[in-house]
Amino acid sequence: MIINSINLECMGYKDESSDKKRSGKKKCFPIDILWGVFFVIAALFLTGCVYNPTETSPQKISLNIGTDTIIGPMDTLLLRVEDPAQGGYRFFWEIDKQLISESGNDSIILFWPVSDSGKHTVVTGVLKQEHFIPETTTITVKISRPSLKIEAPGEVTVNDTAVFYTKTSDNDGRIVNYRWSVDKNGQFWHSTAADSFTMVWDNSAHGRHIVRAIVTDDDGLSSKTDSVVVNVKLKKPSVTLHAQDTVLFANDTLELRALSRDSNGVVTGFIWNVDGVISCSVSDSLRLSWKPAAAGVHVISVASVDDDSLLSVPDTVFVRIDPGYPVVTKIPDTLVSGSDSVKLSSAASDPNGSVKAYLWDIGADGVWDDTTKASGKTVSFAGNNSIYRVIWAALDNDSLISSDTVVITRNRAPQIICPDLQRIDTLEFLETEFPYRLDFTVRFFDPEDDSLDTEIMFRRLPDSTAYELQAADDSTYSIKVDSAGIYNWKISAVDIHGEKISVEGQITVLENKIPNIAPQIICPDLQGIDSLLLANREFPYRLDFSVRFIDPESEPLDTSITFWRLPDSTASELQTADGINYSILINAAGIYNWRIRAVDIHGDETSVEGQIVVIKEHTICFAGHSIVVGLAGDHTQGGFRSRVLSGLRDTLPAFEKLKARGPITTVEMNGSEDDSCLAVSGTKTPEMQVLLASGFPQLTADIWVLMMGTNAQFSTAEMRGVVKIMDLMYQRNPESKIYVLNSPPYPDNSTWQYYNQYYLPPFNTALQDTINDRSAKGYKVFLVDAYSVLTKDSLLDSTIFVDHVHPNQTGYDILGDKILQTMFSSTPAAVPFRKSEEQ
Repeated sequence: MIINSINLECMGYKDESSDKKRSGKKKCFPIDILWGVFFVIAALFLTGCVYNPTETSPQKISLNIGTDTIIGPMDTLLLRVEDPAQGGYRFFWEIDKQLISESGNDSIILFWPVSDSGKHTVVTGVLKQEHFIPETTTITVKISRPSLKIEAPGEVTVNDTAVFYTKTSDNDGRIVNYRWSVDKNGQFWHSTAADSFTMVWDNSAHGRHIVRAIVTDDDGLSSKTDSVVVNVKLKKPSVTLHAQDTVLFANDTLELRALSRDSNGVVTGFIWNVDGVISCSVSDSLRLSWKPAAAGVHVISVASVDDDSLLSVPDTVFVRIDPGYPVVTKIPDTLVSGSDSVKLSSAASDPNGSVKAYLWDIGADGVWDDTTKASGKTVSFAGNNSIYRVIWAALDNDSLISSDTVVITRNRAPQIICPDLQRIDTLEFLETEFPYRLDFTVRFFDPEDDSLDTEIMFRRLPDSTAYELQAADDSTYSIKVDSAGIYNWKISAVDIHGEKISVEGQITVLENKIPNIAPQIICPDLQGIDSLLLANREFPYRLDFSVRFIDPESEPLDTSITFWRLPDSTASELQTADGINYSILINAAGIYNWRIRAVDIHGDETSVEGQIVVIKEHTICFAGHSIVVGLAGDHTQGGFRSRVLSGLRDTLPAFEKLKARGPITTVEMNGSEDDSCLAVSGTKTPEMQVLLASGFPQLTADIWVLMMGTNAQFSTAEMRGVVKIMDLMYQRNPESKIYVLNSPPYPDNSTWQYYNQYYLPPFNTALQDTINDRSAKGYKVFLVDAYSVLTKDSLLDSTIFVDHVHPNQTGYDILGDKILQTMFSSTPAAVPFRKSEEQ
């Protein structure tokens, strides 16, 4: 709602600052004047004198403010028409399209409440000589809220008054009200015109609190809420005992004093705790005393209380109460002999008094002799008692007793313990057991641990020959009994007091004759062997074995060990390092006889003998593609493999054999045990390398037969792969023989002619060159010319092939014969040949 006022000059009021945009702060006018203004304006409208006058003149008027003016709510604004001609006599005022005033005055005073904040349009018009001249301006009422900042005290403690101040500002007026809230989340409960606020928290309210405030200005505008967090602290008092942990005697007095301070108040009292018994006092000191029965450690603590009823952390001391027993001087234990008597003298002192009497208990039987109460006592031995215990005590003026025990010992004779000799009266030995070492133990014991003078004697009757005694330690002895007879022995001991003891006895030694027993031969290693199967590369083979010769009478033996090979009885040289472990070198396969013999000094002889058959095993591995498998053959011979195996076996010497090796079996040998190879249909050299290098890294052989190339159309990469495979075979066994087959051509037709012409010749040539190179480097590698035996006029012999790759069984037999021919003619040959006498 807009609140308006007409020009006040007619009422005797003139604003001296009419040239200013804002003429004053919140001018207040009597309500009857305002009502009068409204009645005049209404009358003018009703008569129609000023309604919509006609604008006929271009002459301009101006106002004393600009076209855009900013004021605050409830600020007064003086508007005045500045007419250069000074000839106007009627003025019209319209605010926000509502006619407000028409008069002869050239000024008007305006103000707006907070609710009318925003832009307002004021139109002024002048009626001059029947001409109407208007002017428009915009007035913006802008709200300016007050600001607030709470200034909190630096430290707040319980029961103290905390004062909170505010720092405020209001750009267009003044602060008229302050509202405060404490821990109520904005629910203000205290309103005041003062700019400060006080608060007191009690002991139960220590901790974190939030203080909030809002201020309101004279425009009725409120600031944003400001808040501060205060931590109300408990300021406990502190207390310290002016004492250290200590030791007191019973009946002594201990005075304790506590020093306490409170940083925000005064100390009002003390709580003393003595062994759990609590007492409250306003006094800072305490006097204590304990009886002897209260000996031990006592705990005393004190805590102080301040005017805020806060309790300090207690301080504690420990007091150990010594009852003050008399201190006795120990009488050393005493050794006496026979019925001697001994006089005991005692001495004692009292740390907090005096010794009144001495008490004696002779025999430690609980009966005290307090008749003399003297510090000396005579004790005499009677009867056979060996130990007397005497308890004596000192009695002080507090009736406290301290005692000591004296042991009086009567000397006793030494003791000899020799169970071994005492239980022997007769010994029987074989004649071979002489000289016999007789072991026995003797322990000398003195009840009082006195040192002893000891003696052990052995003599043989009738000449009383003394025997030398050997001692292993202080209780174990031995003598050598070298013949049959009667032996006397005597053991004696004397202590330092002359007490003596001795034991003695006699031993009869008999000799028995036993018959001679033949020597024994123990040779489990040889007796457990009847044959040896050795790989070709294991020769020469060292055969290790052990032989032990035993004579029951431990007599010297004449021994011999003989090895010889049949049929020529060639002796093998025997090696030994210790006379128990032996070895011989086996250089060849064959039959070996052995004999072991032992003869004792009585001519009794023992011998063992046996025979070992040594077999040398050669191994062969067939590797390659489907031709090596034997595909399209008769399914019983594995292509050429059976023919090669049979041919080699027919030439082997006696006691030698040939075994096919390989992890793969095929269906081309009808389940024969010779069906072991490394051949896979369709394979190429990369797969074969993986099989050898990773799949079967332990596979090795004495003879290798390799055929590759066809499945890769004789490519250069395939040739490189063949070389790598040859190198792997050589690395597995550098002494092996490697037989590599070159490749026959494909059938002579347009499909295969290209490979026959451009790939096969370089492949076979490179294969021959590689074999020559590896031979020069020490490889035992040989070319098998499969090309020459499987072709006719350089063309594939179709009569021995079933397709463009695989021979029939006739072709396989031809190829097998070629492989055998190469193996027999190579240097060295694939296997040794049987000698003529073995044919």
